[in-house]
Amino acid sequence: MQTYNNYFFSAVAMFSVLKHKNKWKLSEVALILPMITQPKIVKSLNLRRKDMSLLDLIVDKSDYFYNFNKMFHSYRFTSANCVSLLIQMDLINFDKNSEEIIINENYPVDKISSIVNKDSRLKAIDKSSEKICKMLKEKISISEIYIQLGVIL
Repeated sequence: MQTYNNYFFSAVAMFSVLKHKNKWKLSEVALILPMITQPKIVKSLNLRRKDMSLLDLIVDKSDYFYNFNKMFHSYRFTSANCVSLLIQMDLINFDKNSEEIIINENYPVDKISSIVNKDSRLKAIDKSSEKICKMLKEKISISEIYIQLGVIL
């Protein structure tokens, strides 16, 4: 099965990051696709042996992030559609009270792994997914992450 740039591919790629933490704010989720769809960012993270902060990555590889604001805005609707698709697939839930996305703990690990292992881009994204998760879940505020990335709302 060949996987192409579509909502399913993006949703699986997004879920690769989401699965590492149980709860996500929508503002955090909105940053996932602009990061993981950039092969240079994914490759750079996969080549690093140690974890680094998002700011360290931005400083070290500033040319990868010079147009992040544009990428963020171009992925807004795709991100929303991917969240909707993941909800329909019962991989995540949206808690209306806390306005957080919650990972379904009973997601089919084998099926997701099977899909990921059939595509080299998804494998690379999955390999970097935990590092991306840690960067987005750093102990700084989400507004500071947006500022570091140059996202203008």
